[in-house]
Amino acid sequence: MAKTSSETAQAVKAPFLKAYHELFDSDDLWAAARKLGVVTRERKVDVPALVEAAVLAMSGLPGTQTTIFANYLQLMGEAIAPSSFYGRFTVPFAGLMADVSGRAIEAVRALAPEDRENEEVAALLRHFTDVQITDSTCKLLQKLAQDWAPSTSPERPASFKLHAVISLKDRLPLEQHLSPQRHHDSPELDESAISKGALFLGDLGYIDQERLVRLKRRDVHVVMRLKKSQDPCIHRIRVGKGSKSACRGESLDKALGMGMLDFDKGRLDVDVVITTSVDGQPTREIFRVVGIAGDQPGEDWYYLTTVPPEILSVDDVGLAYTLRWDIELLWKHLKTRSRPLGDSRLATRGCARACARQDHRCGARTAAGTRCQAVHEGPRHGSARHRALTQSLTPHDPRLANAWPGHRYR
Repeated sequence: MAKTSSETAQAVKAPFLKAYHELFDSDDLWAAARKLGVVTRERKVDVPALVEAAVLAMSGLPGTQTTIFANYLQLMGEAIAPSSFYGRFTVPFAGLMADVSGRAIEAVRALAPEDRENEEVAALLRHFTDVQITDSTCKLLQKLAQDWAPSTSPERPASFKLHAVISLKDRLPLEQHLSPQRHHDSPELDESAISKGALFLGDLGYIDQERLVRLKRRDVHVVMRLKKSQDPCIHRIRVGKGSKSACRGESLDKALGMGMLDFDKGRLDVDVVITTSVDGQPTREIFRVVGIAGDQPGEDWYYLTTVPPEILSVDDVGLAYTLRWDIELLWKHLKTRSRPLGDSRLATRGCARACARQDHRCGARTAAGTRCQAVHEGPRHGSARHRALTQSLTPHDPRLANAWPGHRYR
């Protein structure tokens, strides 16, 4: 007998709910908290509730995008002094959140089937163990954070960078971490996250001659844009117009610039020599450069790869590189479905709970755009004490963001 729609929905939700409850298992979280040094003795703050409140506050779930403090009060149903609450946001707590986020990603990976709907990915997985992409994105913060999270922009002086390596098998992160916004992308790449036999895609910010040789020797296949400053020497011409003997040993840039080498029907395919130093030893390694002519002069595209032409043709290399945009969709998802860190407009919704005893008329602007006329206990809205308290209602320790909690890539 066919299942009803309600039975089907229940079957889909059950694995997620089971994994969700396992993620916030009280005994496991208390054990991890003690192991990481989050708690050394019993205190007023309930650690499992604090973790869940933090995840919900950072998520895109409707109704949860308020402060961690407000979520915690709703979960526990009892008041707590702000000093006791915010004293828990420590480096060990950041480690606990990182552990929780890692377990969450693994739980989603266990439930999510590999993505075989994308024909390009499915075709590549017949030749490679995985298709992995790396990139970074910046997250802007309020100006109050500029002392510990300086950016490169005078207009938006506070920011940090989120780096990730994702797998196109399930579109989930294999590795993620934070760095100051001023750090360059290339040194932040964790090579250990890239698996043997995988096809690795990265933009120009991750070009590093020594790394390319190391990845090739680990049997990692790469497809990246060719950086003009690389200018490798030609080893062999596979596809292209020109004297093959005259071009051999010449720099690619010189051969193209002097007309010694040109596109053949809009395509170019040559083996090149990359010269670098690996572990202090000079080395030369053969790579492949493919070119696709643009419609206008100066619009040609050049790609550096280790994949042989028997597996990926010139056009296939260009098509494979376009899959790198999948990680851009991840950044778009995170930035549109999660609220900005440190959004004081959301923080003020919980201001009354954090204020000391002193009756006043709130005057805070409501969601409808009107002024709140309720009488709260605490300092007057907009006073110096009120601003200090509401600012503390937002995540302000950059190390806590290592957890990457609550974000989902659907």
